[in-house]
Amino acid sequence: MKQITILTFIIVFFLVLGGNAQATEIGLATTKNLFDLSILAGDSYKDNLAVFNTSKSVALPVHIQLSLWDLKEDSDDIEFVMAEPALNAAKWFQIEENMDFILEPDGKKQINFQIEPPADVSPGSYFVMMRFQAVVPEYYFTEQGPRMLPELGVLFFIKIPILSLDGDRELYQANIQLFELKDADSIGLLEKILPFAEAGVFENIVKELFAKVDNTGIYHFKANGFVDIQNMFGKSIARADLPERFLLPNRTRNINVKVFQDESFFERNFRFGPHTAIMVLNVPGSDQPIVEQIRFWAFPWKTIIAVLWIGALFIILRRRIWAAGKVLFGLKQQARN
Repeated sequence: MKQITILTFIIVFFLVLGGNAQATEIGLATTKNLFDLSILAGDSYKDNLAVFNTSKSVALPVHIQLSLWDLKEDSDDIEFVMAEPALNAAKWFQIEENMDFILEPDGKKQINFQIEPPADVSPGSYFVMMRFQAVVPEYYFTEQGPRMLPELGVLFFIKIPILSLDGDRELYQANIQLFELKDADSIGLLEKILPFAEAGVFENIVKELFAKVDNTGIYHFKANGFVDIQNMFGKSIARADLPERFLLPNRTRNINVKVFQDESFFERNFRFGPHTAIMVLNVPGSDQPIVEQIRFWAFPWKTIIAVLWIGALFIILRRRIWAAGKVLFGLKQQARN
């Protein structure tokens, strides 16, 4: 199976094979790269998009291919998959234009399509990629060696809802499988001594947290929620929204959340004591969000040692200055007498 890394929840990718065509860069672009749709079984959906030839001097033959895709388990990699005919959502597409066409230099073509799920299709989420593949003839290339052929994918997230007497019945479910601190330097010797340090003791406040979220329902949805960091008094000292990532059914997605991005020197080096990180994930159709929390300590021992040394030095110098002052004052008194 081919795999393509998802960089963001809006996905456009290029298949790079290397090289130049007639010493000119060739490429494709579209007006839209993601469709998030809800279509009733037996109903239809019509829409269009435009595909562009970004080259200003080379005509580009293009082939359209429809492929089923899914995420590789516990990964951000796409894999193209197979399905039995009754579940093959790629067969629901009807494209008015030919699947093979030529884009003139700096030209565009509108692609009109219709999606018709069968009346007996099972409720759930279905994923299709409309792939625009450049089919470049051999004579386009004037030199031997590596070549570059663009491929662009438009993703379709198709939800087939469940209808009941009460209308749409949503089946969204999820859980937070893992929630932990990321890339933080732990002070292991203090973890067994300090209370409320289940997640560890760290030299500085954490800047990034990591979560694994399972979508255990039958529908995809976008991650929505936040991470809140509270100090020992329960006061919120930082808050960051979860990145908007699609959570696909029966898949685990890794989510990184960065906090404390704009810290002052004091905030970075003088936070001390127990802290709590709280993750809140909102699930569509549910009044109660999913909440997970971890407790940890910030123990800036280098800063503490530096402050103690400065304090000790100040006390020593203060005593010596006081003693020297007393001697000097005594000498002046004797001189006056």
